[in-house]
Amino acid sequence: MKPTEIITADAQAKGVDPQPILQAIGQAVKANKGVVLQENNTVLFLLGIGPDKAEVHIFTQDRPVAVGKAIALFIPKAQEMGIKFIYGTEKPAQTLALLKFLGIKSEPSDMPKYKWMARI
Repeated sequence: MKPTEIITADAQAKGVDPQPILQAIGQAVKANKGVVLQENNTVLFLLGIGPDKAEVHIFTQDRPVAVGKAIALFIPKAQEMGIKFIYGTEKPAQTLALLKFLGIKSEPSDMPKYKWMARI
């Protein structure tokens, strides 16, 4: 699947209109403020929010094991980009559990807009 197809299917499964999401991601990537990474049918969108900070969003059509493997591959790529902290606007229990399994502890965010953060 293409990243747009994964994002669309993920949003629709959650009952959300995918168009505003796709538009926002497209604008961020075009402005060099965001990056889209894909592994199998899992997409990670990183939005730069500081010199070493990124807001993260995961979209997937994979089974949980494949999502875990994808996240394990995304983390080193994010680190190579100079990202040291990731932030989330939602608290997806499964994603946070996967991060914990990978040895990455999430904690309450130090930025009011976000619900959690993690040092990677």
